[in-house]
Amino acid sequence: MAEKSVEELFEDGSTSPTNSESGLSVYDGRFAIPQAPDNANPLKTARYVKTVRESVARHSVGDRPPAATHLDGKLKSLQSQVAKKKVVYLDVCHWINLRHVWLQSAKALPVYEQILVCLNRLALRQAVPCPLSTPVFEELMKQLDPRSRAATANLMDIFSHGISVMRFEESFAQQCCSSMARDGQDVRVNTSSVSKVGMWFGEEQIRDAWWSPDISVIWDNVSIDLRWEMTVNDCQKLTVQGFLPHLEKRSFFSKWTELPVQQKVSPKPFWELSRKCRSDVVQDYVAQVLANVEAHIGGTPTEEIRAGILKIAQAMIDSQDYGRIPCCEIVAGMCAAQVFRGGKLRPNDIFDFLHASAGIPSSEAYFCDGPMEHLLRSKVLKFDEQFGVRIHSRPDDLLEYLKSL
Repeated sequence: MAEKSVEELFEDGSTSPTNSESGLSVYDGRFAIPQAPDNANPLKTARYVKTVRESVARHSVGDRPPAATHLDGKLKSLQSQVAKKKVVYLDVCHWINLRHVWLQSAKALPVYEQILVCLNRLALRQAVPCPLSTPVFEELMKQLDPRSRAATANLMDIFSHGISVMRFEESFAQQCCSSMARDGQDVRVNTSSVSKVGMWFGEEQIRDAWWSPDISVIWDNVSIDLRWEMTVNDCQKLTVQGFLPHLEKRSFFSKWTELPVQQKVSPKPFWELSRKCRSDVVQDYVAQVLANVEAHIGGTPTEEIRAGILKIAQAMIDSQDYGRIPCCEIVAGMCAAQVFRGGKLRPNDIFDFLHASAGIPSSEAYFCDGPMEHLLRSKVLKFDEQFGVRIHSRPDDLLEYLKSL
């Protein structure tokens, strides 16, 4: 398959009849999701009315857990469910090619028709979630055509089951704390960084839609229940209306833009570059880790906890292996490898870095584009071996893997 940019893949093509192996149109009623007008508030539908009623009834009686405890319980239950499944991460290029099949575009490739059939079969069994990430969503929102954007979002809802990977800063905090709890032992591939897509957003829009003085005491818990039910389609509609998800901090990436020039002037070995990149990420996020711990425990972390987190972070920076804080190690390693082999750092590279940092530690199979597969499996990284994850780019490999499940 020839490599194409996201913009090229997003371009609309003319439609043509596309049938599944069974002879049925792959765009039949089983795939349809009712659509509300784009200017309507997706948080005011009947589904959310039901969620609010059930949440208010549940939290109005008995002992009400603090919001942090309530969210932690929902996350642990979800992570326990996902741990029993095969998790497959799809980079945006694969989602777009699936969308071409969904809309019966002339650009639809036969191999993706088969992939869609396999994914639908697995989705009906709820056997293989394809979790989303904030970089996937950001790239989705580059698509300006409302119909095809909504179609892509609907596909994502069906095949992800609404499951997402935590935002980078949340994954960093979670993996750091997990490593500390395990006394520095590997966390490597795990499902403890999964969440729901609605948790990318704050509560402003939900508060405008549903807050009232009558439920002010239980509002924090109700807000969590509402965000938990948000779909990708809801999220893209809210974003179009101006309600934006939390943005990832990327100041560490701006520090790296001069590395290629510096490397040409004064070449450094791969692990020295990697150490510098790891340190830059830690500087950006260690304060967020401590803030997350503070929110979780409902108070300021003790000096022992602070010292433990800083010890884990420094051990990760100094090590020449992987597994303590995977999301950081992957982002830093990819930057170091790109610079070490003489490549440039382009603005869009941060999407590739964040895709890999989200998908590799949380899945058993990671499907990206060709250049990214080459980098991730390169001699200096070998992330497929380091993390025990299948890393491929060819749609034929994706189809073969899905058929094996």
